[in-house]
Amino acid sequence: MRTLGLFVPLVAVLALSSVNSLDAPADKHGTQTGVFPGPPGATVGAGTTTGGGQGGPGSGDPGQGASRPPGGVIVPPRDGGAPADGGGASDAGIDGSDPDADRCAALDPTKAVVLYQSADDSNSMASPAIARRLIRLGLPVPAGIIRTYEFMNYYRFGYEPAQAGRVRVVPEMRAGKVEGEYSFQVAVQSERAALPHRPMNITFVLDTSGSMEGLPMQIEIASVKALAGVMQEGDKVSMVTWNTTNRVALDGHVVTGPNDPAVVAAADTLNAHGGTDLSGGLSVGYDIAHRNYDAMRLNRVVLVSDGMANVGVTDENIIAQASHMQDQEGIYLVGVSVGDGINDILMNIVTDKGRGAYVYLDSPDEATRMLVNRFDETMEVAARGVRLELTLPWYLALKTFSGEQSSSNPNEVDPQHLSPDDAMVFNETFVSCASFNDADTISVKATYETPLTHEAREDSASTTIADLLAGRDTELRKGNAIVAYAEALRDADLDRASAGAKLDLALTKVLEANASNSDAELAEIADLIRQYRRTFP
Repeated sequence: MRTLGLFVPLVAVLALSSVNSLDAPADKHGTQTGVFPGPPGATVGAGTTTGGGQGGPGSGDPGQGASRPPGGVIVPPRDGGAPADGGGASDAGIDGSDPDADRCAALDPTKAVVLYQSADDSNSMASPAIARRLIRLGLPVPAGIIRTYEFMNYYRFGYEPAQAGRVRVVPEMRAGKVEGEYSFQVAVQSERAALPHRPMNITFVLDTSGSMEGLPMQIEIASVKALAGVMQEGDKVSMVTWNTTNRVALDGHVVTGPNDPAVVAAADTLNAHGGTDLSGGLSVGYDIAHRNYDAMRLNRVVLVSDGMANVGVTDENIIAQASHMQDQEGIYLVGVSVGDGINDILMNIVTDKGRGAYVYLDSPDEATRMLVNRFDETMEVAARGVRLELTLPWYLALKTFSGEQSSSNPNEVDPQHLSPDDAMVFNETFVSCASFNDADTISVKATYETPLTHEAREDSASTTIADLLAGRDTELRKGNAIVAYAEALRDADLDRASAGAKLDLALTKVLEANASNSDAELAEIADLIRQYRRTFP
């Protein structure tokens, strides 16, 4: 623990799990849900998903007017069936035997491997930003906040946009450094964002409790102003603040254009005091959002908070019901976490129910980055219910997977939404269980619906292993580097004795992927790894 004067950061680590190895699948909240490869498992024939579970209720209110120590992170509790030591991250077979042999034994030489996969919504991106903030504060990164698929969402890839109304499916493959292993990545890339944005109906539900004092409140104000800056004439804005009580600052206000004076003035009046009444704030906010609902608009509730409040079953139901409006697009909830003390449980739950983005802002500049520069990724939907179908030769067994769910049963994989100007990127490792013919084919297909009319569509790509191995791998190398970074952070918390070596290996992969030093994101990751590495022997 680092102490500086009276500044004593507290990391409340309630869980040590977020495992990307298929030996212990992880759910949306990073809790382990089973041990692979014995039944239930996650590769062909196993018929089980690697995620989709719900976490428990949020952490309690720190007290009326309380201010939580900077750096505090509450992470989801461990699933009861997970090994106490987080051992799902290890690569051990069900009886201590070779895990690859176990995977291979589950395959059927007479049947192709068919896997159905999904990521979390492409606009859930909090995990890497939280990790970055903790590293910069000189604090440990709890394994429980590492959700690798959010790292893949947060960092950008250079895939060409799809045609309007479609998605583009792009597979990449290379032989791994371990003999018999193959690194594979497939992206489901959306179309470019439409300009101008469609008309909006935005309802801010803003935390003004005592724990928001200081930096959190500065970022909350910056968040409101950032969104005000992208609004157009005719957009509607409502604003509800909540602490011990709630207050309606704006109700269906029709803006005059970007930086509407009434919206900016309402943001400038925000201040932190009192306790927390999230339930009351959500109830009033959703009442207003429903009253102003317009099927022709983008309808969003934007919840800004440090998360230091409980969310009950009633609140979850309000959020979930609003996200489904018969055959129309619902009112989605966008969760914005702010400050150095956050409750990662709360925002995971509410954004899962609300089917919207989850972002973490550690500075006013990050508010501009995520809510202005990446507005469409955070707020819009280009394709609903995206699910990937992957068909491979029988001898390829899935070993690791960066996404949220993978199963041979499509009914056990929850489709997820894809934003414009964005990609769902699945980074995977396969083990070859027999010699193969590089003329064999790998096929990938994305099924989805159009966002407003719910028209069913699909797009696909099919190519030989030889063509994949000889094709481009630029984005695959970046994906491998990002996964290595995320897993090194997770493993450093689970096994401090080997943390230095794992961080060194991740740094090597990041530098190799950015040999030209032209990728600013990979350069930032390299700097973060170097900084974190200094905290380990």
